[in-house]
Amino acid sequence: MTRIFLATMPIASHVMPALPIARELVDKGHDVLWRCGRKFEELITATGATFTPIAHHLDFDENASAFQTLDERKPGIPGFKKVVLPLFIESVPGHVADIEPVLEAFRPEVVFADHSLLAAPILATRRGTRTVLFVGGPLPLTGADAPPPGIGLLPGRSRLGRLRDRGLGWLVTHVLFRDVRRALRRSTAGLGVPRVDGFFMDWVVQLADRYLVLTVPEFEYPRGDLPSTVEFVGPTWPELPEVPTSPACRRDVERSRAAGVPVVLVIQGPRTADPASLVAPTAAALADEHVLVVATTGNHDPEEVLPAARRPANLRLERSLDPVELLPTADLVVTNGGYDSVQLALAHGVPLVTAGVSDNRLESNNRVRWSGAGVFLRTWRPEPARLRAAVTEVLRDPGYRAEAERLRAAYARHPGARRAAEVILEVAGARAA
Repeated sequence: MTRIFLATMPIASHVMPALPIARELVDKGHDVLWRCGRKFEELITATGATFTPIAHHLDFDENASAFQTLDERKPGIPGFKKVVLPLFIESVPGHVADIEPVLEAFRPEVVFADHSLLAAPILATRRGTRTVLFVGGPLPLTGADAPPPGIGLLPGRSRLGRLRDRGLGWLVTHVLFRDVRRALRRSTAGLGVPRVDGFFMDWVVQLADRYLVLTVPEFEYPRGDLPSTVEFVGPTWPELPEVPTSPACRRDVERSRAAGVPVVLVIQGPRTADPASLVAPTAAALADEHVLVVATTGNHDPEEVLPAARRPANLRLERSLDPVELLPTADLVVTNGGYDSVQLALAHGVPLVTAGVSDNRLESNNRVRWSGAGVFLRTWRPEPARLRAAVTEVLRDPGYRAEAERLRAAYARHPGARRAAEVILEVAGARAA
């Protein structure tokens, strides 16, 4: 039995991808101790892992914290830094002090951590414990083959474009994120880890024996300069509580499929400040089109998002839907670009029309555009005319479906949680059962 210390920030998009990995390790007979925020305790213990809480003064609710300073209408580095500095950089000494006695008591053979919880690899390095990190979003590393993360550009294809990317990488690292690097140097001073040079996310990779990316290489920009420790293992697809689609909605979808009417699935995440920002324009855009629109409000009250009296006849609006149930019947997904929603659609071979330009959505949606599996509208709330044109283009052009099918094959080749567990045990020196 291997002792594994698992640590994640108390953020849903950081916790959820680790759930299947923890279950895989526990099912193989290994001892997993997971440190996280108290709101995730039930989900964590359901995997069989042992839960240990983050100290109260370090715990936070992503729906009532610095995340709320992000304006999804105005993406950019200043807003991003408002989150990164207090929650991920300046909190490092506090997390180090909180985690150290846990590691001393548990004495893990390997630390497995969310890449943004910097205290975990710092302490593992200081103790001589091997470390595996994971990232459940777009790859946040700089390099010569792609523009720096967070600025929303596609990789340059020409010699001039590649020079642009390298120049921007220098600008982001040494000018725009200079204050972040200095803050991290202050937070890590005296902790016995290498001096922070370059981009702060690149520095984290230096502390890890392996760095797992929870997607497929075909959905990332081609990179010939990644460290040898980086491995694409595929998404982990966490098991969520069942939210069955209503029988009436299922019947409408089945009738539409039988009649040859395209089914457009609209997925809008629960963290969206305005739950109508995508549902309302999509409903208006497609009201007179020969399609069935099935939309979820991300657990918001459908009547508040779009009152029944104003809904087009071809719209089915539900508080929640089971996308896994509906995606095999969908011809197109419209989404604000949550990374999990995008990957889930592509893993089913369904092309996309995406909006959303805040946090990771800008990078996620740009990868949709780059892959050829969809259209990115580059706005948080698209105009109905633009949305209608994009939906029409994707439905009529078989190239989008072909690229989505290509990606589906790629996702099928990557086992996700199973491979992640294998890597963790390899690093620990244990034999996987």
